[in-house]
Amino acid sequence: LSPQAADRLRGLDIHREVRDWEKPSDHVPVVVTLAL
Repeated sequence: LSPQAADRLRGLDIHREVRDWEKPSDHVPVVVTLAL
């Protein structure tokens, strides 16, 4: 995140469970919540 966006960060969720899927990617979805 940019410094400006980081100041507005209110939540972060890393969906690590997708790594348990068959043939998983080396990436995982990340969801952030920002105050606007």
